[in-house]
Order: sequence, then structure tokens, then C-alpha cells
Amino acid sequence: MNVSFKGQQILIAEDDDINFQYLINIFIAFDLCIIRARNGKEALEMGIANPFIKIILMDIMMPIMDGLESTQLLRQHNINVPIIAQTANAFESDRDKCLKAGCNDYISKPSTPEELIRIVKNYLAYTIAKSH
Repeated sequence: MNVSFKGQQILIAEDDDINFQYLINIFIAFDLCIIRARNGKEALEMGIANPFIKIILMDIMMPIMDGLESTQLLRQHNINVPIIAQTANAFESDRDKCLKAGCNDYISKPSTPEELIRIVKNYLAYTIAKSH
């Protein structure tokens, strides 16, 4: 199945400008509509307010509200888009915390462009197919 991602909205919750630019550089070729949240509170607000977001890349260590709390609150509001946790904490217990909070998947930082592209493509293809 050939899936087009053109214009699909992806929310990147990332407080660090360098990490955000790294992600932009990876995904620019896919013509996604990238929305940025600089903290977990913004991610929560944007996730609730925008029904067109197809996937959320959620940094776990953010100011104001961390990514775990933001994810839990999104799930409490019945926001069911795939949420991929991104964290520098690479222990198995950290992965378990992310999944228990409601994340669909987990990727440790630093991640390779190939790894990020693969995971986003997989979840976007599933989300788009499910909505048709």
C-alpha cells in the first residue's frame, strides 16, 4: 500500500531547539505539517484542541509539565493518536513508565534518522488507514 503523508499533521513536543531542529531536518522530506509544543502543557492543549494531529512525538523531560503527565492527561481526554515517547533515559524501567503512561511506543535519544523515520511511517500508515 502506497501511503501519502503530504500535509499530515505531526505534533513534536520538544523543548530543546537543537533536538527540534534535528527532527525537522529528518522529516522535512516527507512534507508533513509539523506543529511544535515546547512543554507538556502545550502538548496537552494542542493535542486536545487539534483533531487533525495523526501522531505525537513526546519528549519526556520537559518544563512546566513532563511528557508522562501530558500523555496520561491526553489519554484521560480520550485522545487516541499514537504517542511515541522520546527520552535520553534508556533503562527498561523508563520504557515501562512510558508505556504505562499511555505511550504507544518508545525511542531512546539519540536516535538515528532511520529509526525515527521507520517508527513514524509505521504509525502514520496505521493511523491513516484506520481513518479511511
